[in-house]
Amino acid sequence: MKVPEALEFLTAEEANRLVDMEVVAKEAVRRVEQSGIVFLDEIDKIAGRETRSAPTCRAKACSAICCRSSRLDRQHQARHGADDHILFIASGAFHVAKPSDLIPEFQGRFPIRVELDALTRDDFVRILTEPRNALLKQYVALMATENVSLRFTDEAVGEIARIAATVNELFEDRMQAAGADDSRCARSPSRRYARSRRRPRR
Repeated sequence: MKVPEALEFLTAEEANRLVDMEVVAKEAVRRVEQSGIVFLDEIDKIAGRETRSAPTCRAKACSAICCRSSRLDRQHQARHGADDHILFIASGAFHVAKPSDLIPEFQGRFPIRVELDALTRDDFVRILTEPRNALLKQYVALMATENVSLRFTDEAVGEIARIAATVNELFEDRMQAAGADDSRCARSPSRRYARSRRRPRR
């Protein structure tokens, strides 16, 4: 090993010795216990009535998540820390299924339920402009790599948001209709139907 390589190796080795990994592990467990958040998305995919397909697989998935979110698993807490103050959040579209279609044990883990309003045009304007990595900002940065200066006017952003809200409302209505009518699976919204929904909620 050459001297420059040895110097780099010894520097890294000495730096590691300055870090007490036991203290690091304890601090990590403390932060998880006091500030941990577990987010479970698309739980509607594991909800379904007995008449739907694969009810056994859904039940197994719910049971597995219940074990993870349980406040009563003392053996797990002894190994990984207590989860009494960890916030568990779950979300789902529930166009076809309902939260009540989940197994009772799973429903008991999430006693507080809220229903969100559909996204409006103004919501899409904020989504397109406010986040640090908003989609429009990504396109501006992408075009800048080709030495093209791209700028979206307020009118252009509003029109994009209007179209997005219209499409979102269109498919939301069709998904709700599909959930209410199990006998029909194919959905083909017509131009007339789409134009009838051209004025989205603000």
